Amino acid sequence: MSPGGLALPPSAVMPDSGASDPGRQRAMAGHGPDHTNVSIGLSNLALLLQATNRLGEAEPLYRRALAIDEASYRPDHPEVATDLNNLASLLQATNRLGEAEPLYHRALAIFEASLGPDHPNTVTVRGNLAALEAARRSGSRVEGPKKGFFNRLFGRR
Repeated sequence: MSPGGLALPPSAVMPDSGASDPGRQRAMAGHGPDHTNVSIGLSNLALLLQATNRLGEAEPLYRRALAIDEASYRPDHPEVATDLNNLASLLQATNRLGEAEPLYHRALAIFEASLGPDHPNTVTVRGNLAALEAARRSGSRVEGPKKGFFNRLFGRR
């Protein structure tokens, strides 16, 4: 997700919206369902759903955003790495560490190759992977790297 990315209306990015939905039609005008702006909207909505603990609803949106970006960019593009990190974060939050780990590794490899080892995105993914590995070693349930951030953002303690 780009920091200044376009946020589409939720009706444009919900997977169960019908093709006849006027909101979806307006949002897709000029873009189509596989445009990278749709991916940005999907990712933004998935982040909101994850922040409000609606993880089951967020996962298919993250996966669709990843599929769009993998098809639109090259497989080693930083946008793909961002999608991989976001999906891995959700999988980590649902304690699916075995599924999250290879996604973090792939995101880390992409960011290191494209942005360098000291870029903030690279450092973030490296930290997320380290937290996952530490939780795996300790055998504790992992809440996900963004849980504390989202709780502070929405005033939860």
